[in-house]
Amino acid sequence: MNLRRFLADVTAVEFIVCFVILSMQYNCYQDIYLRWFCCDSCRLNFPIQLMYFAVSYSRRIHVVMIASIITCMRLAVSADAEITKPHSPSELHLIQVNAEVTKRRDKSAKSDRRITKTKIATDRKENYVATSADNQRGVRMYNQTLYEATSSANIKQSSAEDAKDMMRHVWSQYYQHAFGSDEINSVTGQGSNNWGCTGITVIEAMSTLWVMNMKIEFNQARDWVSTEFEQHLNSSCGSSSWFEMTIRLLGGLCSAHALSMHEDPVGAGHLLAAAKLVGDRLISGFSGVFPNGQVNFAASASAAHYASSSSSPAQAGTNLLEMCYLSQHTGDSKYCDKAKQTMSALMGAEEREGRLLGSQVSESNGQVSSFGAVSVGAEEDSYYEYLLKGYLLNSCDGDDEFKQQLISTWKESMVHMQNNLIQQVNSNEQMTGNHQEELACFIPGNLLLGVYKLSSELSSEARNSFNNTAFQVLEFCSEMWLQSPSGLAPEVAGRDHLGQNNNYILRPETAESYFYAWAFTGNPIWQERALQLMQALNNYTRTEFGYSSVRDVSNPLGVSITGDQPSYFLAETLKYIYLTLEGNALDLDRYVLTTEGHPLERFCYCDQHPDACLATNSPGPTDIVNANQHNSTTNARNSSTQVHNQLF
Repeated sequence: MNLRRFLADVTAVEFIVCFVILSMQYNCYQDIYLRWFCCDSCRLNFPIQLMYFAVSYSRRIHVVMIASIITCMRLAVSADAEITKPHSPSELHLIQVNAEVTKRRDKSAKSDRRITKTKIATDRKENYVATSADNQRGVRMYNQTLYEATSSANIKQSSAEDAKDMMRHVWSQYYQHAFGSDEINSVTGQGSNNWGCTGITVIEAMSTLWVMNMKIEFNQARDWVSTEFEQHLNSSCGSSSWFEMTIRLLGGLCSAHALSMHEDPVGAGHLLAAAKLVGDRLISGFSGVFPNGQVNFAASASAAHYASSSSSPAQAGTNLLEMCYLSQHTGDSKYCDKAKQTMSALMGAEEREGRLLGSQVSESNGQVSSFGAVSVGAEEDSYYEYLLKGYLLNSCDGDDEFKQQLISTWKESMVHMQNNLIQQVNSNEQMTGNHQEELACFIPGNLLLGVYKLSSELSSEARNSFNNTAFQVLEFCSEMWLQSPSGLAPEVAGRDHLGQNNNYILRPETAESYFYAWAFTGNPIWQERALQLMQALNNYTRTEFGYSSVRDVSNPLGVSITGDQPSYFLAETLKYIYLTLEGNALDLDRYVLTTEGHPLERFCYCDQHPDACLATNSPGPTDIVNANQHNSTTNARNSSTQVHNQLF
């Protein structure tokens, strides 16, 4: 009897070991500390009860042994069965992807499309095995399996909806728990006001809500702007970055106006009025050539801004699009004039390397000089971006000196970037310096935008050179994601793609470049990369109240969430993922996206494409006072044309 009990106990231990191993195999180990043996998605009540009955009541050892065998077999067989129900959308999505892999492998190879995609996947695997270190192979092969799974057009179509569901989750939680606050803590659900009590998440979300055709949610945000925004601005709770307020607050309002003005001119009038309110307070922040570093919207004009002895190219030179759009649609050129003055000063500054500026700029006796490290990352990135995009926003007519200076400075800067900063990592990859910032992964998209939109301004040699650099840098940025054990890119990576700063703060730059690569080439690999990026976000950053920045992306078991959900996650990251997967939601001939991902309509687009703007009744300067009174379509369009002819 004692021997039988001993053997039964041994068998029970074996069962428990089997249970735990299977649980870990099916990715339940993260929840073991919360639940008995395993998470709800892996708990199988019948086998557990069977084992408990056998161990507790059986007097015959063979019954216990049989029960153990049945239990372990049932665990193994049912791991992919219907009784295994994931407890989160991310688990469900992974199961769907794995099921798609199995389904695709069982299909006949008669389809040419299937053969082609299999060959692509195989070639990519062989290239990886030939060039990657052994300790990276498991991670890379796992992500390549996801690549195979996402080759289906059906999965891409449903994945655009998945991206939209991410936005629904973020907006619904914010609207329910923190509406009107600057941001929400995605762990606690509590609102925070760390951007001057401006309700910046409401503003930043609007363009993405419109692009995703979430009109009910867009109207919720627009109504808040109409009724609450001015009060929030007047009771601002502290100072904020002038640069961030320009690209986030002013840019978000201008974009919401640009997207909705043809369909809802009355509502767009309220948005333009709010944008003018912000612009008037920002414009007083120019002391000399450069804007001051901080702004407090609630303070009097004389004390609203906090001067600094120097600025950076990005902080000083990232307002041309927002300010000139405001001038274009209000009829007041003062905003664009200030932005042009600053950009002209930067373009005429004493450079550090060729046409590249240092990380800091200063003005003395009318002469602007730069100093500090040279890069296309933090402190400098969006200055180079706005050289090109400032030209594209109003490139449709005129050939004045300022616009030509914009485009010539951009071209020369990119050439000097290639000569002085770009480093060749291997035959397929380049990086933008001694290390690669995720922030600098916007460069591929910016280069491709120039290659495909400046057909007459660039030589064929320059286009080919920029195109090659774009895709080689994008490949390195992709590998930062694909070779990360968590699938999330580090903030900064070395030549081996491994993190030198392993935080990830929901940055959008790689997703942005995926969008431009897909938009201009139509190559489905960029949609598939965007899907992999989205899956990593769902696996490791999704929370009850939204999505969170994380620490230590190099350790999938040690990734920790911070609760920080920056407003740009709604404005950029989610938008770019959706645009890439959906494929046709935004016309790049019509819109130029700001550095914050906010689409602005090109100034003379409606003059050149009147049929696309038949509903145009765009608010003119007088409509800001009373958004319910609008001029006729013809008068509004003529007024707009006269304004933009004077801006550049």
